[in-house]
Amino acid sequence: MRWPEEENEENGYPGRYRRTADATVAQYLDAPWREAAVRSARKHAERLLARAKKNESPNLPKQDQLCAWLDADNLTDVVAVILQDDAHNGVSMTGAILAEAAGKLFCSRPNVKHWQLVGRIIENDPVARRVLVDLIRRRVSKRPALREDIRTVARAIVRQPEKYGKAFTLRDQDTLVEMGLHWRSKPELKEIWFGLHALGHIMPCRDDQHIFDLLFEVDTAFAAELIEEFGNPYQPALVLQYGALDPSRRFANWLRLIEAAMPAFEADGAWNGRVLLPLLLLTAQHAMRSEVGRPAGRDDLLEHRDKVLAELAEQVVAAILARSDGAPAALRWSGWLFRSAMSQLEDERVPFPDNAESRARPAWLVIRAATRSAEAGLWSNMRPPDVPPEDELCVEAVRILSSLEHDRTAPRRDLIFQVLPDEPEHFLEGENGRRMRELPSLFVIWGKRADAFGTRVLARALFDKDVVATFADLWRRTLVLREIAEHGNAFRTDGDAYQDYIRRASETIRFVIALGINLVDYVQDARQSIIFTDRHAVALTLFANLHDAIREMLAIDPVSRKDIEYLHDQLCVRRFLYEMGYAAQNTFAAPLAETDRPTVGDMICERCEVSRSFFQSLQMLRVNGASHERIARELNSVGIRLERLVDQAERLNAIEHARKIDLEGFIAGAAAGGQSSP
Repeated sequence: MRWPEEENEENGYPGRYRRTADATVAQYLDAPWREAAVRSARKHAERLLARAKKNESPNLPKQDQLCAWLDADNLTDVVAVILQDDAHNGVSMTGAILAEAAGKLFCSRPNVKHWQLVGRIIENDPVARRVLVDLIRRRVSKRPALREDIRTVARAIVRQPEKYGKAFTLRDQDTLVEMGLHWRSKPELKEIWFGLHALGHIMPCRDDQHIFDLLFEVDTAFAAELIEEFGNPYQPALVLQYGALDPSRRFANWLRLIEAAMPAFEADGAWNGRVLLPLLLLTAQHAMRSEVGRPAGRDDLLEHRDKVLAELAEQVVAAILARSDGAPAALRWSGWLFRSAMSQLEDERVPFPDNAESRARPAWLVIRAATRSAEAGLWSNMRPPDVPPEDELCVEAVRILSSLEHDRTAPRRDLIFQVLPDEPEHFLEGENGRRMRELPSLFVIWGKRADAFGTRVLARALFDKDVVATFADLWRRTLVLREIAEHGNAFRTDGDAYQDYIRRASETIRFVIALGINLVDYVQDARQSIIFTDRHAVALTLFANLHDAIREMLAIDPVSRKDIEYLHDQLCVRRFLYEMGYAAQNTFAAPLAETDRPTVGDMICERCEVSRSFFQSLQMLRVNGASHERIARELNSVGIRLERLVDQAERLNAIEHARKIDLEGFIAGAAAGGQSSP
């Protein structure tokens, strides 16, 4: 299996570079002059080390210096060979000789100073690194105690960066240290999964002196353990990103590291602070979406790319679930991916990632693979205590998806109901109030569509044969929030926080209304297996309850009127679309009749006025298939003449320059007298 970009790299410059480097290593290992050249370089390198000051790393020998050493030892034929080096294309006999010479010194006397020379030699030279790895493996097989000696050196480098990291100290080192101290005081998992943006403001700094480029090859389990001793994710991220075993470049590297990473999640899903596994999950997220959004050309190529991505998602999830902390890790990561998918779908203005070109598609494929796994059955018992309030419902959403995949009862609705306070103080004050305000926040921000991905998934947990009573109970519990939204000044505090609390109260109410609109959709979805005594009556009751809820909010909520109007538009359109005339095309479970109450006319008359908002509502009906005649008939049924409204709107447009009312599709009909067809 490969990452999406790995195939391109294999056929491009990176792939050619690797193949040339491999050939160079093979040629070097078979060279007849190799041992003599290494003896010469080792002798001179030892003198170089002896001249270095106690706490300073030795200078890195250059090609001309190596040539001088070889000339001094009458190895001019080797000089001719190394002068053919082309480091930009994977040919580095210089690096191979220096790496083996310095490597032998290090193996004979393992200490930090000797490693400092080796680390600088292999820093940007894959040929040198591969020669060194081959040497270390051979030496360890003959002298197993060398492994522990190397571990001792590695521990010293990682644990005492202030002593041994000076050779790599850059102007941003102080910033990196400060970031590490801040992390220790407040470690946050989402800081990693957000991408460690703070690293983008400093120069790369490898305080490990590249020893992890060796350890990940010859002692992977120890390397995975040692990397956690940095105590923050910043240096480990740099080790991965700029290291020889960069997991974002090759899936095989990622797989090796994911198997070796220490457990990062407890049985209840709580994160224990270890950083390697979360960093690798971040790598997988970025690597999987690298090709999405690029033009694929033909439809068959797009379909093939999506199929390969789905297979990759399965492999990624399988690798995670094979770990001892696989189930909780998959739950936490799936929750984060759900959050990411909501954000991306909101940007794309679509309700679901079914399009192979959607940027949310890779995240969805991973979520789907995780929720379909047998291990997802363990999620119902996991309640991670460290999930931030704004992410709690994202984690709950993947539990809901898992229950649907395995035909199990959806998770309890407790968390959804926890967004609704019993008393104003519960919402306005203290840590519990902050949590209550934050719980639905992401579903509001990325839920401008009534049928937005996140809201639709959560609504599924509320959908059962008692759905009418469930929504009625949900709406009843919004009473406190409605009081806050209507009487905001009564909750004034010393500062301006109360204004934000009023907004949050209004947003939570809109979240509840959106859940209700999705419940209407579920009632009309013939694929849903819930059996109702009278599905038609259930649909109409939900319409009536939602209409009453929205009417109330239009009357009492001045802060979010525009958003409430949009929800009202969505409800009106559904009332029209779920009628019998569309049933043959869409197979609705309980098609409505035009005369069923509340009718479309009952609903739209609430907003009747000569305004852009009202005509936008009519336009939404029109673009969804409602004819001018049908709209006129609905308005006429409640005593409103459409042609008169259009005439007044035209007169208003005549004096309005910037905010004209959109009358497309209505003027011709009004001129004809607004005659209704039978």
